[in-house]
Amino acid sequence: MEWKKAKWLIIALLLAVNIVLGINIATRYTRALSRELDSLRAAVEIAPESYGFDFETFAQLPRYMYSCRGTRDLLAESYIASSIVHGTAGSTDEGGGIYIYNSPGIERVVFRRGGNMAGIVTFDQNINIPEVIIESARLSGLDTEGTGDELAFYYDEYPVSNAYYSQTVYGEYTSLTGVVPLADSWTRQERGRSRGEMVLVLKNIMEEHSLGSLLGVKAVYFAEASDSATHLLTPAWQVECTGGSFVVSLIDKSLLETDFK
Repeated sequence: MEWKKAKWLIIALLLAVNIVLGINIATRYTRALSRELDSLRAAVEIAPESYGFDFETFAQLPRYMYSCRGTRDLLAESYIASSIVHGTAGSTDEGGGIYIYNSPGIERVVFRRGGNMAGIVTFDQNINIPEVIIESARLSGLDTEGTGDELAFYYDEYPVSNAYYSQTVYGEYTSLTGVVPLADSWTRQERGRSRGEMVLVLKNIMEEHSLGSLLGVKAVYFAEASDSATHLLTPAWQVECTGGSFVVSLIDKSLLETDFK
């Protein structure tokens, strides 16, 4: 009997400790979230009214995003090329991360660092090139949108802003281009900047380039290459203003892409 009482006492104590730890963790999380929101609100208030910054616009963006690194999947690239050209595709390594897949005739598919691809193949209704791309992307952890001649790509539910696939039929040939970062797996790396800090970055960019007022902002990834064998997915904000658009990195605050008027 004494052992049974001691056992239940130990269980009760362990449950109490777990409850206290849970409350402590929840309290810390709530405080951190509150501080982050206060920082975001203060940053929005600093911007001139003419910039059109609104707290709710930025509050709906993710608190933090992480960069991801993946090893380039050469087997997936070879599979795509072999699936869409006629005959056996022979490959050559041109150096600098450039791989060319040729088949008899003029058909060829070229993959470069960063997932850049281009090619020309014989038009064949029996070969559904977008389906080949979609399946390879899925195995690489990328979701797709679109099923016809244009595809967009997503990672972790966010658009990869510069990744795409496009094809055009010219008579008996199909021309294809795209940025499709195929990796064998993705590993989380560095955490991006907070929303409050990025609002100040956004304010400075708009001021420096006279971009008028804010029209919209969304969270995206941007596909890059640190070297010929490695893909990077950099978290970023894609921003639309009356004076143009740009993509800014949440990691180092650099401009990844611009289209200023």
